Amino acid sequence: MKKKLLFIFFAALFIVAIFNIQVNAEDEFTITDQSVDVKLNATKYLQTSGGSGPITWESDDYTIASVDNGTVTGNKIGKTNIKATRGGKTATCEVNVVYNGITIGGNGYETVSSVNLIIGEHSTEQLTSKVEDGDFEEVPDAVVTWTSDAPGTVSVNKTTGLITAIKPGEATITASVAGATDTCKVTVYNGPEFTDFSQAQYEIMLEGTDELLQIKGIRPQGYIDNSYYYIITPNQTRPNVIINSRRRYKL
Repeated sequence: MKKKLLFIFFAALFIVAIFNIQVNAEDEFTITDQSVDVKLNATKYLQTSGGSGPITWESDDYTIASVDNGTVTGNKIGKTNIKATRGGKTATCEVNVVYNGITIGGNGYETVSSVNLIIGEHSTEQLTSKVEDGDFEEVPDAVVTWTSDAPGTVSVNKTTGLITAIKPGEATITASVAGATDTCKVTVYNGPEFTDFSQAQYEIMLEGTDELLQIKGIRPQGYIDNSYYYIITPNQTRPNVIINSRRRYKL
């Protein structure tokens, strides 16, 4: 009989404990996400669960992110906490305001994915960047950081994006801002040395409305064919060097 009473007693305690856990779980008030990224000049809604009654929202720093009934607006790059209070219980979410995206450009183009450099001929090039906010509007004063994964081959000024060829090879240049990155592949070539002009041929050719002087039959040092040639244009101080009319070094 005593064993039966003890069993009933512990069973009752177990049921009460489970009930209390369920009640406490239902009463727990939380913001679904403990941390979120919000795009600059864009919004994101924070969801909550548990508790009862009205919710009061506040931001630790309204200059970075403001909040209205759970809708957070990114006002400035940075981090702050958004707090929601319900029934005397407060939940917190860390908000990180970031840019929407960044694009690398260069050589007069808004977007470039690869660049060629030639030591002694075209050793440097100025890369540019375009940073956008959550409304896809350009942010001209964004702080961009430039890095090279092979600085011994191609160095880059970390603030301006100017790249410089160090030695032949390849490197990947990365432009970074808060929340976004873009990359550009850079290939470095040795400048060609022309040593055999014995079979050089000169001719005039038209490209659109421009008259070009083409010098064919010249041979770069170390090559056995005659597929290199110069093209000299009226608006360039240095010629283009072209291999088989397919692979072009832009000078």
